[in-house]
Amino acid sequence: MVRLSHERTRLRTLSARERWRQSPNPATAAKFLTALEADASRSEEELQSLILHGAELDGTDEERAEWSIAWGLHLIYQKGKLDDGLRAIEQAAARIPSEAPRLTAQAVLIQTAFGEIPKEEPFPAVTAVSDVPVEVLIARIQWLLVSGRVAAADGLLANCDLGLSAEPRLVGAAIFTKLTMGDWLEADRLIDQHFSAARSSFDAPRLRVFAFFKALSAFYTHRFEDAEHALVDAASLGVPSAETPVSFVGTSILSAYFAVQRGQRTLMKQHLGALDELGYPEINLPAMQRAVVTGRRLVLDGDRKKAVRTLVDAGNALWERGAKVAAAYLYLDGLQLDPDPEMWTDVHSRLKQIDSPVFMHWTEFVDHLVSRDVESVARSVARIQFKRDGINAPQLAQRALDALGADVTDSPALRELQAIASGKTQAAPTNQVELTARELEVAELIASGLSNPRIAEALVVSTRTVESHVNRLMKKLGAQQRSDIRTYLLATGLWS
Repeated sequence: MVRLSHERTRLRTLSARERWRQSPNPATAAKFLTALEADASRSEEELQSLILHGAELDGTDEERAEWSIAWGLHLIYQKGKLDDGLRAIEQAAARIPSEAPRLTAQAVLIQTAFGEIPKEEPFPAVTAVSDVPVEVLIARIQWLLVSGRVAAADGLLANCDLGLSAEPRLVGAAIFTKLTMGDWLEADRLIDQHFSAARSSFDAPRLRVFAFFKALSAFYTHRFEDAEHALVDAASLGVPSAETPVSFVGTSILSAYFAVQRGQRTLMKQHLGALDELGYPEINLPAMQRAVVTGRRLVLDGDRKKAVRTLVDAGNALWERGAKVAAAYLYLDGLQLDPDPEMWTDVHSRLKQIDSPVFMHWTEFVDHLVSRDVESVARSVARIQFKRDGINAPQLAQRALDALGADVTDSPALRELQAIASGKTQAAPTNQVELTARELEVAELIASGLSNPRIAEALVVSTRTVESHVNRLMKKLGAQQRSDIRTYLLATGLWS
């Protein structure tokens, strides 16, 4: 697959070169520039010659805008000159009024991905892709997402066609939005759909992008083994084109994270060094910062407090430049490790500004860790296990146990967390079951840790009657053991 993908890339370069030779204009120059940047076998001499000639060409407003965008992206992604690339695109917007919305949108996309987030909402009147250039819609969605207005971004996507013919950047914005909303199933559906299409057509740049998204989705949901497999697929395709630097930055960060996890510090440095060598900046989206790697390294070195400080400081820097969702991710990632009450007080009000169900749930989860409310922590994890929405509940339970420490008083809730972490509990049925008043009473007593004789005493009935109730209850809930009844009650909110 890798060999054929690279062969397809070379064919695209040949095709773009031929179009450029037959009709040399700013648009064909832009497409040829992008093709060369995606082709590892390109000639640097040919690339420099194209840049020299492309800058001198005249054409229609649309063609000139095409070249201005390609040239600005070249400066940013190939030369590491963020300010120069932005300036080139903004100056083109001033020179070509008819193409100003599209060029301005491209500048917003760059800023929201890598730089200072514009304080004013761009294109606030935009509500549908049919009204404007697609770049304008993507720019507005990305600004809303990065700024923490995730539900609003998701609302804009509701009427968008995200099928195989959709603009890749729109699909990427949709995947990031779905992941940030906690809609893991829809995100994975989009990823699988577009990954399969890219594989069928041996489209190396898109294959890399969607392999990265596979890794990111698995990372978000603590399916770390799946994430590593996807990273291998992404890395095998080489450095991406100028259109897709986010995937390369993300792949490098996540690969460095797992290298640290395995104790491969030299490999970690190689992954991060590749970002420095290419001049790629960090991304204003969750899990796209070096602090994620540094924090994990410090945890493995035994310095949790420094890890938390590193993550919170990096979060503060992101928040200051307007990248609120990325900042919130670092806050939550850090304070799950060591729930420091003082730091939590500083960031809690910020986290409430993120308009996303999943961030609200994680904020509540960490709030329980900070207050050392083991019962509420166990309830949160049990609900995740019950929902079966892709999140690795044992991984989360183990993180909670590590954060709570060894001095927590033994209780049914603590034992429940330990059972989930060890994989000894089964998820409760996916559909809520109607329980009679007596069955619910028996279930609550079982969840409290009482034996059958003790339940019989509490209900003033015989032990045999209790055994009958318990057997019927286990069968009704599909429970394999008594602890599954407690998991079910916690997950459905029937017991607290």
